[in-house]
Order: sequence, then structure tokens, then C-alpha cells
Amino acid sequence: MLRAAALRAGAERASADFVDAEIAANGIVERLTLADGTAVQPWLVLDCSGTDARIASRTSPASEDWSGWLPCDRTHAETVPAQGAPPPYTQVDAQDTGWTATWPLDGADVRLTCSIGGTGKPFHAARRVEAWRGNCVALGAAAGLLEPLHPTTLTLLLRSLAQLIQLWPAGPQAPVEATAFNRTAAGAYRRARLPDRALCRGRSRRRAVGRPPRSIATRTAGRQTRSVCGARAVADV
Repeated sequence: MLRAAALRAGAERASADFVDAEIAANGIVERLTLADGTAVQPWLVLDCSGTDARIASRTSPASEDWSGWLPCDRTHAETVPAQGAPPPYTQVDAQDTGWTATWPLDGADVRLTCSIGGTGKPFHAARRVEAWRGNCVALGAAAGLLEPLHPTTLTLLLRSLAQLIQLWPAGPQAPVEATAFNRTAAGAYRRARLPDRALCRGRSRRRAVGRPPRSIATRTAGRQTRSVCGARAVADV
């Protein structure tokens, strides 16, 4: 969809694969080399290469680890036969080691399991500290990755593109625009993280209620005893 819109607006598409990039010490991408030998001197580079972040990982390698909030590190997707009429909603079930989401389709359901360990495709929840550094802007999964509980990837991508258009630089070096873009992107990713974090806290809370530590149970019992004794003392008076 986005590529078609860009082509209609006059963008040119290079069919050869990306091979390498020459990057200066200040993070400016000076040259891109394609598989057919074509060399491109870019003014602005948009890295949309997914989690590989083939250019952004070199211009801006620092990332913010979110595994402490979002501990799941494996995903597994499968298509299963539909069970009856499709519901008008997505069902998400919390598991001991993660969660399972089911999306109803026409005649089938797509089931995605996100878990801690086990089998499946590995991923790591994190956010690139500087999505825009030098003349390279990381977009989509190249800028950050959340647990795929909600379709936030496309939403964050469109929001980043809208922000980039507003801050469109006048040259390869635009530190003021990059700072504003990174600040907005950081806030957007942290807000998008909240639903996943709430589900993780919900899983932890259920485990804690089911098996309370002895120290908590002892302190709670002590408070109840003091409360009862205090009430009796007042009644005696």
C-alpha cells in the first residue's frame, strides 16, 4: 500500500537487492551499494528492513531492552479450522508462560502464541534509542519491537511517517529535527507498550494470589489480629 502510493507520487524503485552501505563516523550514510553494482549517494535513508535493521543497526546501535516488562521471546502462528460462527472480536487468553490470541477469519482462525522460551520464532522486545541518527531513519520493526498482542506495528509506522513528513529535513544533517523525531517516537512506543505490560502484570498477579509468599501471609494475619484486639479494647472501655 505504502509502496504503491510512493510510486504514484513519482518515486523510483530499484529492483536490485541492497548489499552494503558506507557510513561516516558521524552516522551519515554516504553510499549504498546494490547487488547489480549500482551505487547510490543518498540524501535520506529510511531503514524498513525489519528486525535486521541492516543500516540503522550500524548508524544507531544502542537499544533499550524491554524484556524486563515484556519477557516473551518466542512467537508461533498457525491457521486452524473455525469453531462455529466467528465472534466479532479477538480473543486473548493468558497462559502460564505467555498468551495466545485468536483472530477470526472467513472459515478459519489465525492463532498466535507468544511465550517465554519453548519453540517458535525468536524475537526480542526492545526499542532503538535513536530511531533517527545522521541521515538514517529507522521505521517499523527496525525502530522497535513489541509483543504482537495488538496491530501496533502499522500504527507506529504510519505515525512515524507523518512525523517525518512534518520534520522533513533540508539536508543530510538535521540534528534538531532528529531530536524532535526521537522524542516523539520514544513516547509513542512506550504508550504502545502499556497493553502488553498490563497483560504480563495480570499473569504475575494471578500467580501471586494463588500462592502468596509466607512473609506476606504472616504480615497480613498480624494486621488482622491487631485490628481485632483494638476493637475489643474499645468495646471493653
